[in-house]
Amino acid sequence: MRIIVWGINYWPEVTGIAPFNRGMCRFLSARGHQVSMVTSFAYYPSWRKSPTDRGRILRTDVADEIPIHRCWHYVPAKATTLRRILHELSFGLLSFARTLFLPRADLYLVVSPPLILGPLAGLICWLKRSQYVFHVQDLQPDAALVLGMMRQHSLLGRVLHGMAAKSYREASLVSGISHSMLAAFAEKNVPPDKRHYLPNWVEIPVASGQSQQGGRRQTSGDDTRRANAIACSERREINGDSALAVVCDGRESSPGFGVLPEDHRQLGSSEWRSRYRIPANAFVASYSGNLGRKQGLEVLIDAAELLNDAPLHGTRPIIILIVGDGAMRPMLEARFRERPMSNARLLPLLGEAEYREMMAASDVCLITQAKGTGQFCLPSKLLSILLAGRPVAAAADESSELAWAVRQGEFGVVVPAEDPRAIATVLTELATQPEELDRCGWRGAQWVRRFEAGAVLGKLEQRLNDLVRGRRVSVRVASN
Repeated sequence: MRIIVWGINYWPEVTGIAPFNRGMCRFLSARGHQVSMVTSFAYYPSWRKSPTDRGRILRTDVADEIPIHRCWHYVPAKATTLRRILHELSFGLLSFARTLFLPRADLYLVVSPPLILGPLAGLICWLKRSQYVFHVQDLQPDAALVLGMMRQHSLLGRVLHGMAAKSYREASLVSGISHSMLAAFAEKNVPPDKRHYLPNWVEIPVASGQSQQGGRRQTSGDDTRRANAIACSERREINGDSALAVVCDGRESSPGFGVLPEDHRQLGSSEWRSRYRIPANAFVASYSGNLGRKQGLEVLIDAAELLNDAPLHGTRPIIILIVGDGAMRPMLEARFRERPMSNARLLPLLGEAEYREMMAASDVCLITQAKGTGQFCLPSKLLSILLAGRPVAAAADESSELAWAVRQGEFGVVVPAEDPRAIATVLTELATQPEELDRCGWRGAQWVRRFEAGAVLGKLEQRLNDLVRGRRVSVRVASN
């Protein structure tokens, strides 16, 4: 089967949607399908292209034996609503032209956002007599409303909802990453046989010498070093020579999937803490990932200020780490400059080795969401946290997928979104409960196995095969 995957994010980006787009391409290629990727030049989460990519219009790379067709797109220095529209529109139009001149695919697998790719894929399929799958990582119109980026009945709102409806109607299959998202599709009149549950996944380590990619030759050491050199070079160019520059150690960067060996936890923890002047007896609560508006990360600085102003006697010192890059990083840096605190650190996006060391050094991992943003999405960072055996402290709405998952899996605690006092209080309590944290970590490592990559992507492949062969699938709608 000839498949073109079409989405704005791909390798060498190491956070957000990109690792899952790459994982999907690698899996389908390993299963014998002819896979190509149409994407942009890497820019996320820093919202900056590397100097070597700036001004490039088109380029074709090859990684994992998969052609990657890259297209220029506008990347704003500051992502306002209007500039985001231009950002997505520029990619949509150039990637449409790029895709139009590629050989016809049996199936186009379109990843949203950007939402505009749905209608464009419909036009491509009409011209080429093909079909497409619309995979939704984020319900863009709903998120834009919650974040105040548009009004319910504004022109922009009507356009976005219209594009979404057209995409759902014309796609042969509409997939989403959560059960709540599938319920939203049902409310938008997507029939059951067109809905597919495609959660984000984790690559659970297998025995030495075995492969999770269906027996395909794995990336060679030279390929890995080359990929890492590209990624590290881009991050150095983005971050410059500041004290917050990313540490690259010659290993390929990734979201950090993989269980931490016990000896790595002990050794990595002490060395990593020493590197960042964190006391050996401190209770470390870390957030790592995209620093965007939907994460509501100001609440962690507010919580750190509360802990700094009124430390409770008889407890371990509590250190809050915010690690990553994204649109809100300048604001967070400004907050740290205004009031430096000994109990908080703002660190850059880390390479794989340092990410694992940070996980080993963390007593609990933090996941925060702005109010109203978590109804449809289960943050992908949760999966890597759980696979590493770390407990979770979540700040999220009670109705969110994240809150449901934490309570269902019993691997952590949930406090209300945007409530710094609740975060400060729960961290103070958790600092005195190491045994319970260990139990939460163990339960999380068991719960996350339902998201094993081979099982999740194997079900997707079966649905794709059915589509190309013209089969209609009888689907029993799942519930939480």
